[in-house]
Amino acid sequence: APTIIIQSGFSGSLQAFAFDHLHVEANCQLTYPSVAGTLRQSEAQITRLTIGEQSRVEGMVFSYEAKYFRQGAKIQIQQGAKITGQVYASGVLELAGTGYGNVSCKQFFLRAGGGTYDNHLLNAVIDRSRLPKHFVGPQSTKQGKTQEIAKWIE
Repeated sequence: APTIIIQSGFSGSLQAFAFDHLHVEANCQLTYPSVAGTLRQSEAQITRLTIGEQSRVEGMVFSYEAKYFRQGAKIQIQQGAKITGQVYASGVLELAGTGYGNVSCKQFFLRAGGGTYDNHLLNAVIDRSRLPKHFVGPQSTKQGKTQEIAKWIE
């Protein structure tokens, strides 16, 4: 869809892919194995993915760009939000929350005290050791070719 808004209070497992904007409002629970991602295909698109305050995502949050664009896609993980799994930002990541697992980005961005800072974090947590041992995510490298089942659908 062009734009997806997941309303405050939602709880459940889903896979959501947006071309322009994906907004997970405050106090949502996206349970394992959920995916929230933006897909950018042209310079005219300005993609943005926001995980609201106190929301939880168990799975993957990502931005994908078909090629290099001068102004990259943006992911914003607001204060108190927690991602358990993988965060992959092909552009900019504004991380004010917590990442338990793998966090990869082209550039960190911080807005604080009336200023903006590149490649800075403030009160953010990234802790790979807190990723549950049962977590199965997409294979993004050629290493580790073991395949597992994330969830049986009946």
